[in-house]
Amino acid sequence: MRKQITTALTMTMILSMAAAGPAYGGSWRMEQSGWRYQKDDGRDASGEWLQDGEKWYLFDGQGNMRTGWFQDEAGRWFYFNPGGDMSAGWQWIDEACYYFHPFADSLQGVMYASGLTPDGYLVNESGAWVDAGGTVQRRQAPADTDSMDQLYEEVSYSDGRFESSRSVAADKMAEVDDAVEDFYEEYIQGKISEDEDDWKFKREIEIIRYMVETIRYAEERYRSNSMVEDDYTAYGALIEGEAVCAGYARAFDKLAARCGIESHYVANSTHAWNVVELDDGKWYHVDVTWEDPVGHNDYGYNKLRNKYINLESSQIKKISNHKTWSPDNKKCNAYKYGPTTVAAYLATDQVDDSKAKSYNQIQQEKKDKAEAA
Repeated sequence: MRKQITTALTMTMILSMAAAGPAYGGSWRMEQSGWRYQKDDGRDASGEWLQDGEKWYLFDGQGNMRTGWFQDEAGRWFYFNPGGDMSAGWQWIDEACYYFHPFADSLQGVMYASGLTPDGYLVNESGAWVDAGGTVQRRQAPADTDSMDQLYEEVSYSDGRFESSRSVAADKMAEVDDAVEDFYEEYIQGKISEDEDDWKFKREIEIIRYMVETIRYAEERYRSNSMVEDDYTAYGALIEGEAVCAGYARAFDKLAARCGIESHYVANSTHAWNVVELDDGKWYHVDVTWEDPVGHNDYGYNKLRNKYINLESSQIKKISNHKTWSPDNKKCNAYKYGPTTVAAYLATDQVDDSKAKSYNQIQQEKKDKAEAA
């Protein structure tokens, strides 16, 4: 059960959260009753939402900053951390894990319940992360997004047909680990050394080639809305050879980790992909799901389309289903290893970034050319 329900605000206050501007000026102060915020007009924030920087806070009618659980009059749940800022994304609370809408709109901070989260995890009617049998998953690792993925892979493979999801998970995780190691030994070991220039970029391309060649999108189950739990996992992608975007992205994470490349799973309400750190220490978007087209085609190991590899944020935002993502704490604004460099590497097997240009540069050149014509 939830903690004691606090006094509900009006729906107008809730919806105004997305439209309100940041709190310019003003100052925080601590009183016996808790933290308070004096706005730049001299009044204390009271019975309202307040944005300070990128964080949102909520104050009760007496002007005290709220912490803990809060339910609005529409029945939607929010959670305010001990520091008072509103939760977004995955959060461990009282040994269970909850997902809160992370995007800056009228639903920001609202807890998901009774269904799948945007990144494919099952939550019960109270919002707690559960396995397919409805068992609440308890905290077993540090509370961060990466360990959330790890925990899900470890304990939540059961689709209700097995007596013990944990024992099945052990078998499946062993298969995934073996598949990852097989890939490394066949495609990376002795072929792309860490002593080479641009070794992360080269290994990344091998991972994408391998995934496009060996995995296909679970189109039939997706269209009939009959996906199974494995479709969302690295097991579905690497062992069964079939998955949806979440499975592709998790498989990429595991292959990248084995290759010494830092990768993070990102998602929104309709799609999932990865951001990856390459040799220049910069981050790039890579979407292997969309790089691997649905249906019969002549794309494969040596025939990548190079449409969704190492894109900048400004570039991927122009593509449908990629307007927003969470977590969004990695700045993807580099282009050294972008599509121009990828194209050169695919054609010559040599890394040549001499013609690399940012997405904005390319767009401006197209515009200038069109105007000149």
